[in-house]
Amino acid sequence: ETIIALFIAVVLIAAILASTVLAARLFTEAKAYTNATNIINQQVENLRTLGFTQLKAQLGVPTDGSEAVTPSPAITLSVGSQRFTVTRTARLVKNKTGGAINTDLVEMTVNVSWSSVGRTHSTSSQTYFSAFGFAAQP
Repeated sequence: ETIIALFIAVVLIAAILASTVLAARLFTEAKAYTNATNIINQQVENLRTLGFTQLKAQLGVPTDGSEAVTPSPAITLSVGSQRFTVTRTARLVKNKTGGAINTDLVEMTVNVSWSSVGRTHSTSSQTYFSAFGFAAQP
């Protein structure tokens, strides 16, 4: 009976340890994802403080009215010991009717990537900036 009780105790302790390791890994990944989302929000909010002309210049949006996508150079940011790589792309948007380029509407995508537990993760968000605030239609 003692040997069986010890065997059951060892199995339970092993299961608890495995659960603890898994929980720690999940916590680390969730924390990194939250930090990446905060970085995206910070990038967008920093751009919202600019005037529309400054915004287009900052994003490198083509001034010739083309729909070309303009990627920004990658930025590396650190939050604690975690390193994140941030990239942005921006382009002018075509109108729904007629397909003409709307020079008053910019589409921007922010992508954040990081490595955690030997795997690469990423998340992204897309938003629109208008010369007229929220009134513009894509």
